[in-house]
Amino acid sequence: MASELPSLRFAIIGCGGIIAPTHIRALQQILNAQIAAMCDINPDTGAPRAAEVAESTQPGCPFFTDHRELLAKIKPDVVSVCTPHPFHAPIAVDGFAAGAHVLTEKPMSIEVAEADRMIAAADAAGKILAVNFQQRFRPLIERAKALVDNGEIGSLVRVLVVEPWLRTFAYYKLSTWRGTWAGEGSAVLLNQSPHTLDLLCHLAGEPKKVWGHLPGHVRVSQWRAGLHHLQHRRGRRSGAHPDCGRPWRYRTGG
Repeated sequence: MASELPSLRFAIIGCGGIIAPTHIRALQQILNAQIAAMCDINPDTGAPRAAEVAESTQPGCPFFTDHRELLAKIKPDVVSVCTPHPFHAPIAVDGFAAGAHVLTEKPMSIEVAEADRMIAAADAAGKILAVNFQQRFRPLIERAKALVDNGEIGSLVRVLVVEPWLRTFAYYKLSTWRGTWAGEGSAVLLNQSPHTLDLLCHLAGEPKKVWGHLPGHVRVSQWRAGLHHLQHRRGRRSGAHPDCGRPWRYRTGG
């Protein structure tokens, strides 16, 4: 089966970031995938990571600090975008212009207009644009999806998703862009919530109406928790409560 897959040359842009090693490990497990080049504006973090990959890759893995130079010289088949949120759209558009498919980390972009621009660029180039929502492929989620699609639990009436992903202040200190409006483009809604909201829509369907509430928290310049309400077809409602601001304790029993 693996031999039937096309050979693809990947470029990882934002290779010095926290999520990049996950992409590297995944690509190294795919027989016909090659990490052809890596890029990061910070050579102190990006270059050592590219050097590690180069040691086990033939014909090597050159490192760049300018993604446009990488695209022009390497001409990869696929670009993996692992940069902070505000750079997803411009890098994706550049990738399509260079003839590559694009896989971007969530969120797709920080503005709807930028997402539309990415989609238009992908359509114009005849290439694939994908957003990395890997939580869909957890065995638990795949089983839940099958239960819903097969009607084994009946018609959904109401759905509630609670996601207690604790993020301490140390998490926000890992990168200067974290926990800032300029770096993330929004609050928890665009940083942690995309996985939660994607799973809600994946299981319950696309909403017709969305509204929400975001309380404030100190020490971080954006909201770290939110309560989102969605209305679906046939009047079905759902809610999501992602909270990265405090530890959760579960109590069982009567």
